[in-house]
Amino acid sequence: MRMIRTIILTAAAIATLFSTTALAEDSTHTVKKAKGGTYEEAWWKTLAYCTGQTNILAEWAKGEGKPEAAALANGSNVLWSLTIKRLVTERGISPEEAQQIALPTVRDAAALQKQGITIYSATGQMEDEFKSKVDRCNSELHEYVTAFPGDLAQ
Repeated sequence: MRMIRTIILTAAAIATLFSTTALAEDSTHTVKKAKGGTYEEAWWKTLAYCTGQTNILAEWAKGEGKPEAAALANGSNVLWSLTIKRLVTERGISPEEAQQIALPTVRDAAALQKQGITIYSATGQMEDEFKSKVDRCNSELHEYVTAFPGDLAQ
C-alpha cells in the first residue's frame, strides 16, 4: 500500500513539473527522455530542477561522508543563481519574481529526489542513482554554459 501511495505521489509531482509551460521568450533546449525520445524544455526549468536534485543529493552525500558533498552544495547554489539569471534576463522580471516562478520546480525536484533516495537506498542502488543524477546535472550545466558562455562569468 505504501509503495502504491509513493508511486501516486511521484506521478503527481511529475505532472506538476511538466505543467509549467515556457513563455515565448524563454530559451529552450532539447532534453533526452530516459526511455528514448526528446522534448523541449525551458533552460530555467532544467536548471531549477537540477538545483532541487543536487541540493538533496548534497545533503545525502554529506550524511554518507562523501568528499564531493561540499562541491555539490556549491554547485546547487550556482545552478540556482543561473536559474534566476535566465528568468530575469529573458522575461525582464525582478529576481524576486524569478524566485517565485522557479521555486515550485526546485521544491518538486527535491521532493522527488528524496523519494528516490528512499527507494534506491532500500534496493541498494543509491550509489548508481547518485552518480547518474550528478552526471546528468553536470551535463546539463555544461550544455547551458556552452549555450550562454557569459552567464557563468558574471
